Amino acid sequence: MKKLLMLGGGFLQNFVIKKAREMGYYVFCLDADPNALGFLSANEHAVINIVDEEACLAYARGKNVDGVLTAATDYGVLTMSYIAQELELPGINYEAAKRIRNKAAVRKCLFDAKADDTGYSYEIHNVEEAEKYKNGIKYPVMVKPCDGSGSRGASRVDRGEDLIEACELAINSSITHRAVAEPFIVGREYGVESFVDNGKIYVLAVMQKDMTLPPYYAELGHAIPSGLSLSLENKVKGCVKNALIALGVNHGSVNMDLLINSKVKYILWILVLAWEEI
Repeated sequence: MKKLLMLGGGFLQNFVIKKAREMGYYVFCLDADPNALGFLSANEHAVINIVDEEACLAYARGKNVDGVLTAATDYGVLTMSYIAQELELPGINYEAAKRIRNKAAVRKCLFDAKADDTGYSYEIHNVEEAEKYKNGIKYPVMVKPCDGSGSRGASRVDRGEDLIEACELAINSSITHRAVAEPFIVGREYGVESFVDNGKIYVLAVMQKDMTLPPYYAELGHAIPSGLSLSLENKVKGCVKNALIALGVNHGSVNMDLLINSKVKYILWILVLAWEEI
């Protein structure tokens, strides 16, 4: 029986654990929460923080796992990649994983590669830096944690006097205490699901998304088909492929979000959020 290690045992990871067991895998689950829901579904579990790379690696090595994965969270991505690298298992390149875990690095990479149409973004580490940048930034901007997920700590800023508060919110929501301020784009949000197998990219679905109202932006749901024209959906797929190549994603399933301006019909924003892999 093949043995899989799931990093994270929350509500969303629990679905994957159950599915893996239905498929005949023996599943180990790690989470910092001793009451994690996934512990009830896994064959074995341990209370270990999934951002602790060395502790998770030691557990994986001790259990002789055949694969490592995470789902619906950014927090286990680096650890997942590190375990795969050290145990010579299928997994995303560790350097690419580090890049994608930092939203500011993602934005810079895509900006330099001209993989999308957004302007320059700023990485902000503290209030002093926010104060320095606030008069030079073109508003409105979205401010968010560099390494967050689920729109936690993200907000729109329309005036320089509001940048400090937004940066404090984002920094306090970040594991590494960093924020990114990026151009705010007006458009309809879509999601894209892809899979990369040893560098070969398969775009599986383009989804229309429903979001909460501003100033906070969280996903409420999504729908397939996307409702886009065939030509625009093909452009979306091309843009996604360019982004994956620029970011160096070599393996795993990838979730992206993008905004499309309905007037001019072109891709404005792409951000890799999270992915799960075996």
